[in-house]
Amino acid sequence: MLPVTHRKKATQEDVDAVVQWALKEDTATAITESSIILLLFLAFLRISEAANIRKSHLEDNGGGTSGVKIPKTKTDQRGKGSIVAFNVKGVESILWNKFIDITTQRNKNQLIFANPADRKPKTDELRKRINAGLKNAGLSHKGLTSHSFRGGAATTALRRGVSQEDIKRVGRWKSTSVMLSYIEPTAM
Repeated sequence: MLPVTHRKKATQEDVDAVVQWALKEDTATAITESSIILLLFLAFLRISEAANIRKSHLEDNGGGTSGVKIPKTKTDQRGKGSIVAFNVKGVESILWNKFIDITTQRNKNQLIFANPADRKPKTDELRKRINAGLKNAGLSHKGLTSHSFRGGAATTALRRGVSQEDIKRVGRWKSTSVMLSYIEPTAM
């Protein structure tokens, strides 16, 4: 068995930098690109999952809690999808509300990160948009990828005291050993 390779994980500070950049720019493109990153982090999403989210999959549960129905996940053998709740706080909520305002022009069946031709975004296209957001936020030197946000979210949650079982459930990992491969090693 090959040893686990730990890729670079995004931190809360990285996400904050992207959010700050987008709010400063205050354009639909900046808000949308940074919302891709924010949602990847908050909902522990794979990029393929983000590509399939429609407006109808988003829920506002009130009190700063939102939800997203992930219609198709890598580990969902029954095709039922999964629902992930997440908290949007502080400046993240300002960005998220601006993004939701942008999506009000779309019907409920439209993909929230659709490309300008209103087609389903390919994962490579989303990666380019994520990389553009990271570059514009001054983070291109960090070597972050779309998967850095999923692992970063898991690492951040564990360091905040969230149980491994809860992280595994939210991240849709079938085993603890697979989930732990996403966690950034911590010095003791």
